[in-house]
Order: sequence, then C-alpha cells, then structure tokens
Amino acid sequence: VVRGWSRWYWSTSTSTAEPQKDNQNTYAKNREFTLVGDRDAFYLLKSDFHYPGYVQNLKYLNGCGITTSDHDQSWFLMTFLTTKNANTSVYMTQTEGGVPLTLGAEASRFFIQKLGFSISSHAVANPIIPDYRTGFSNLYDGSEIAALEIPFFDNSKYLRGSLKHVYYSGKKHNFAHTQPLISGRSMYVVDSIFLGGVDQIGTLVMYLGELE
Repeated sequence: VVRGWSRWYWSTSTSTAEPQKDNQNTYAKNREFTLVGDRDAFYLLKSDFHYPGYVQNLKYLNGCGITTSDHDQSWFLMTFLTTKNANTSVYMTQTEGGVPLTLGAEASRFFIQKLGFSISSHAVANPIIPDYRTGFSNLYDGSEIAALEIPFFDNSKYLRGSLKHVYYSGKKHNFAHTQPLISGRSMYVVDSIFLGGVDQIGTLVMYLGELE
C-alpha cells in the first residue's frame, strides 16, 4: 500500500452511507468505538459521524495484523485506497475495502500481501461469508452465539487463510451497543456494525479467549 493512499477516519462530516470529503468540518462530539485484539491482530469498530440526536451505533470496521495462514506472507490491512484530493467526494460504501465484511463484494474486501516476489505491493482479499449482512440476516438463530470463522481468498483464487478474532454473526442479537457474551467457557464481545442505513444495524462477534 503506497503511503498516503490508505485512509482511516476517526471523524467525518457525514455518515458512512453518504459522500465524504477530507476538507469538511466535523461535529465536536464523543464517538463510540470498540478496540479488540492482541499482538497478532487488532480491530477497531468505530462510529465516525455524530451530531445531536443521531444514532451512535453506525460503526464500521478497520483492522491490521496477521491472519491464520500457512503462508509466511500473512499480513492484512482493512482500509480503502484513494488518490483523490481533499475536495473530492469519496463513497466508502462503493469503494473497494471501504466497509470491510459488509454491504457487497467490492466494499467488503480488504488487502493482504501478494504471494511470491512481485512489484505489486498488495493483493485483494475476498471474505468467504454467507452474505454481507452479518448479525442481521439471522441465518442460524438456533445457535446461542452463531459465530462463523471468516476465511478468504485472493483475486488469483488462492485460499489464503482466515481472520483472527473477528467472526461473522449468524444470529441477530439486537444489541444497540457493545455487549460482552459468554458461551460455555468462551468469551466474546458482540458489537453493532453499519449495513446501509439507520434501520439496518448488524453485529460482528469478536472472540476474546477462554475462561481459565
């Protein structure tokens, strides 16, 4: 990834579903976020847009670290790339990597190292998930947690591994805010994630570890 082309935003002037510009002023309000991870990988779920009366749980995902993989080249980065100037609008929901794991094939992608020796600095990772509406479709509501590991493949159709800590939620939990859960001896955090509108809030499951 070329320096300066990759963007993470803590605060924006509009919601994730709307066009955003770097040169627009933002509202001075606290923003909800959840940070989960360890020395291998971390994930940041954050609500970057807020004004009085607006819902706070329209979060989306960023992340960085290594994946569970047999390959030595196992780094990943959840971000989007742009060379647009500060006065040009960016639609994150229509941009490759703009809203990882949600909303559609292109926007749900993230970036990984390219296998072998190449002048290309990265490859595109495609998550293998039942749909792009984690925690909303309610596909496996018979299970208590219904946390599905997320494997992925690159654009050359190689299966590359799976993501650490973060899981697709096959159950609709209806949590508006960060919620800890315990299933057996396993500890999780379930958090809201933006799926396209104020009435379309899903959830992601973060695995924390086992109770000793």
